[in-house]
Amino acid sequence: MGCYCMECGFSLHMECLESFRDHQLQCNHFPKLFLINENYNCHFCRLDLSTSLFARCTTCNINMDLSCASDPPPLNIFRPKHHEHSLKLLLREVTFTCNACGVVGDRNPYVCYECHLMVHKDCIEGLPRVININRHDHRVSHTFHLGQEERDWECGVCRRRIDWVYGAYACSRCPSYAIHSTCATRKEVWDGIELEDVPEEDEEVQDPYKKINETDIIHFSHEEHVLRLDETCATDNDAMREA
Repeated sequence: MGCYCMECGFSLHMECLESFRDHQLQCNHFPKLFLINENYNCHFCRLDLSTSLFARCTTCNINMDLSCASDPPPLNIFRPKHHEHSLKLLLREVTFTCNACGVVGDRNPYVCYECHLMVHKDCIEGLPRVININRHDHRVSHTFHLGQEERDWECGVCRRRIDWVYGAYACSRCPSYAIHSTCATRKEVWDGIELEDVPEEDEEVQDPYKKINETDIIHFSHEEHVLRLDETCATDNDAMREA
């Protein structure tokens, strides 16, 4: 059983129609179904809708393919490890610079009105908090802003400037080291493993020299020869300090 249009021959399963009606859309209005041979794109996934059935909300002036209409993005996202406040969907075509990655977007940012942040949905759900990269010896953590400094921030991967206003990855042990969010998460830089809540192993601190016996060592700065303790020099230095 289904629906059939006597004028254009369009048909639709009843279960497809009822499934579509059962979902609450983000615009809070019930959209109408259209099949129009026009150059429309889905507001969310940007799928070409010129040859397929789609939903249109004339109040919000947006078009949606049936997949996005039945499973739309959430109105609110709360990720307390990323940000202390809930982020709300702004259902608009609006140009913004993402505070998490520093890349320009053109629609549907998630907004924190308390902190004046605008973030891509993919950055909220996809950017890892703590990672290891192959360009630095320590872990780096994501931050929404590096903080204003007298010096210019330079990316440890691409060597280009980082705008401190926007998100990046920073090293807690090396105060001057930071990386663009997009550079840090590149496949050739990051191994894809999220290290949030994973205990960090203590680094083994190696002595700068290898002891051979009581008087002889090999120092890392002069490995081609053995260095020997000169007791005469040590005695002379003690005498100079006493004088």
